[in-house]
Amino acid sequence: MITHLSQRSVFEITGPDRAAFLQGLITNDIHKVTPIYTLLLNPKGRFLFDLFITEREGAYLIDAEAARLNELIKKLTLHKLRSQVTLTPRPDLHVFAIWGPEASQYPTDPRLPALGARVIQESKTSDTSL
Repeated sequence: MITHLSQRSVFEITGPDRAAFLQGLITNDIHKVTPIYTLLLNPKGRFLFDLFITEREGAYLIDAEAARLNELIKKLTLHKLRSQVTLTPRPDLHVFAIWGPEASQYPTDPRLPALGARVIQESKTSDTSL
C-alpha cells in the first residue's frame, strides 16, 4: 500500500558545511544516522518544525510540512551566516508512505513502525503515485 503525503514537501541542503550547519540547529545528531526524525526548536526550546532528513548524493533532503516550507527555509536562512550551504526547494520530489512487503526496502518511520516507511522520490505520473 502506497500513499502520497501531500501535506509534506521537500527541500535540499547542499554545500561543504551542510552537516555542521544542521548539527547546531536540530535536536538529533546528524552524524549518527540518516534518515533521521528531528525537530527544530526556538531558543527557548519550544517546537517550531518537525523534519525528516535523508542524505542522498551529497545533499540532505528535508521532508517538512508543506504549508510552512517557505517559513522553514526563511528561518534556516537566518542561521546560515557564513556557512557554505545552499537551501533549495525541490517541488519535483514528493513524500510517500509505504506499508506491506515493499516497505522493507525503505527506512521505517522512526517514530512508530506502524506508520510504514517514508520515501522521497520523483513521481512517475502526474497523480504523484510511485
